[in-house]
Amino acid sequence: MESEREALGVLLAEQLRQQMNNLAAAVQLLTPVVREKGGEQYDPYLAILQQSLYRMMRMVGNLEYLELAPEDAPPRAATLDLSGLCRELARQVAPLAELAGVRFRWEEGDGVLLLRGDGQQLRRMLLNLVANALRAAGEGGQAGMRLSARDGRAAVTVWDSGQGFDPEPGEEELLLRPGSLGVGLQVARRIAAAHGGSIVF
Repeated sequence: MESEREALGVLLAEQLRQQMNNLAAAVQLLTPVVREKGGEQYDPYLAILQQSLYRMMRMVGNLEYLELAPEDAPPRAATLDLSGLCRELARQVAPLAELAGVRFRWEEGDGVLLLRGDGQQLRRMLLNLVANALRAAGEGGQAGMRLSARDGRAAVTVWDSGQGFDPEPGEEELLLRPGSLGVGLQVARRIAAAHGGSIVF
């Protein structure tokens, strides 16, 4: 029964991905036509469409990742420059954040910071954290990311100017209750743990 449910989940995720790819292609084709016929007044609506599609695709990717057992998705360890990865991610995020009315800032840290890890998984982890920060900051807010070395370990800080929340007593660790704070954070926590790290609030 459990295997049937898992197979159904994988099939559903794949069908959702196909339909979202179709929608993304349609939006891409319609965007220049809408701009030509309607002018810049429709840009905010096009931005909402594109952002919503991107978020949906990221959610499906996260669900697919969580469907895998940890042993089925081990990090593909290679030497990588974490500062370069963060810098490039920030460069790509900044214009998307601007569309949402959020100022995103990358704070340069210790220059080149080499480590062994899976660049694709770490990028997924950081994107989930940054997406949460942008959502929390809201229009007119600020968010950012910085990288530093602490006691021989890499520390990536993702922050925002949103109101945040007050953790209950004893809940300083961000994800003490798995599942309580969203799929993206569950994925981020799992990837961090797979690299010998953790996510803290």
